[in-house]
Amino acid sequence: MHACRILSLLVKSENIFTLTDRITGVAFSPDGRTLASCGYDQVIHLWSVDTGTLKDVFVGHEQRVRDLTFSPSGEILASASSDGKIRFWDVNTRETVKIIETFGGRIDKIAFSPSGDVLVSSGRESPIALWDVSTGEHLKSITPPPEQITYSIAFSPDGRRLASSHQKTINFWDIETGELMKTLSGHTDYYIYAIVFSPDGKTLISGSYDRTIIFWDINR
Repeated sequence: MHACRILSLLVKSENIFTLTDRITGVAFSPDGRTLASCGYDQVIHLWSVDTGTLKDVFVGHEQRVRDLTFSPSGEILASASSDGKIRFWDVNTRETVKIIETFGGRIDKIAFSPSGDVLVSSGRESPIALWDVSTGEHLKSITPPPEQITYSIAFSPDGRRLASSHQKTINFWDIETGELMKTLSGHTDYYIYAIVFSPDGKTLISGSYDRTIIFWDINR
């Protein structure tokens, strides 16, 4: 396990996208040409990465939009909200093509499987849930221990494992069985808000309120 402390990050800004309320999520389209953003204003904005201009606006959620993600094909944009709903938008027609009514609590994070067939959702008030993208059917739920709140989720590149981050730990789940495979501990303070797999699936990177980024060799 290797850890590094991030002190500061200076980036030259070429395009600045200005909105009227807090932003809770951003996502690039697979081709890198469009940036989607969401936030407290309950609206999804699509921006041109090249020009910085607003391309489109998606309206439909009744409360704050917490997260959003493009399907691997780039044809569908999924969004999650405090209203407990997941909406699927056709990027080309700008229409809502499906709405999933979840378990009533707010949804904080969503992610497509690498194949695009399954969507996973999580929230502080909801279990980790897997959904069939084509039908909207609830496939299964994964329930961490009662004291654990889920802050972030990520599919492994092969689609066989799911990582979920909590206060100080990261859990790995078998997608097929829903069983807990292992738990990683190393962060020293609440909360682990960000996790991502490396493209080869051998490393997981996590970022925490303890001001560290940890690189985990998950095959150990």
